[in-house]
Amino acid sequence: MNSDSHFLIGNSHHICEDYALSGQKGKIHYAIVADGCSASNDVDIGARILAKTAESVINVVYESHYLSQFYWDMIGRMIISNAQKTIRSLGVSDTALDSTLLFAIGIEGQKQISIFVYGDGAFAYYDFDNKLHVIDIEYISGAPYYLSYRLNEERKNGYFQQYPDEVIVTHYIENETGNLEVYHRLTQPNYFELCFDIHAENYISVLSDGVKTFQGMDFLDTATEFMSFKNHTGEFVKRRMNAIKRKCDKEGIKYQDDISMAGIYLGDKNE
Repeated sequence: MNSDSHFLIGNSHHICEDYALSGQKGKIHYAIVADGCSASNDVDIGARILAKTAESVINVVYESHYLSQFYWDMIGRMIISNAQKTIRSLGVSDTALDSTLLFAIGIEGQKQISIFVYGDGAFAYYDFDNKLHVIDIEYISGAPYYLSYRLNEERKNGYFQQYPDEVIVTHYIENETGNLEVYHRLTQPNYFELCFDIHAENYISVLSDGVKTFQGMDFLDTATEFMSFKNHTGEFVKRRMNAIKRKCDKEGIKYQDDISMAGIYLGDKNE
C-alpha cells in the first residue's frame, strides 16, 4: 500500500484554506482532507489543526481497535474536542475550526475501506472490475454542517434554523462507454455526519468540493481526470494534481476554489 496527498490554492483565494494529509500507522493507511469556510477567520490554521487532530485520533483508535463505522460519532467528538484545545492554546477563536473533514481508512491486506464524512466533498475509487465510482456529498444550501458547531449550542441551533435543507449523497459508477452515471441518490434531511464502508480494488481518494469549480468542466469529468494516476509510487497524488494544474495553466482553465486530495493505493507497492 501507499498513500499521498496534495492541495492547490484556488484562483479566487489569497491564502489556501484547504489541507490534505495522508500516512501510515502499522498496517493502517489513511487519507484526510479538510476544507475551511471562507466566511470565518483563520480557517487555514483551523483546517490544518483539524486534519492533524484527525490523524492523531485515527492512530489512537487504531491502537484501541475502535476503527468502525459504529464509532463515527465518538470519533467526531474526539477530533473536535481535541482540536478545540489546540486552537484555544493559540488564542484563536473556535470558529477557525469551521471546516469540513473527510477521511478514508484502509488496512493492509483488506479491500474494505471505512469512509468518515463531516461535511461535504467527494470520494472516488475503482472497484474490482476497474470501474470508477464517485460518491458526492452535497448540501443543497451550500452551507455544510461543521464539527465546530458541536462546540456551541447557540451556533448549532442557529445553523439548523437557517439551513434546514437536505443533503444529497449521489453515487456514480462508470458505465461501459466510460461515462459516469447515477447509480444511487439519497436525499435526506439532517444527514450531516455519516460513516460507511466501501470495497475498492486499487485506488481510493478523498476530494474537497473545489473539484467542482473548474470553469467549463463537468464535475464528473474532472473527478475522472483526478483519478487517472499513471502509477502508484511515491507522490502519486501530487504528480497527478500538478499535471492537472499544468494543463489548466496551458489551456487557460481556472478553478475558483482551493482543491485538496488525499489518496491510498491498496495494492502491493512492488506491483
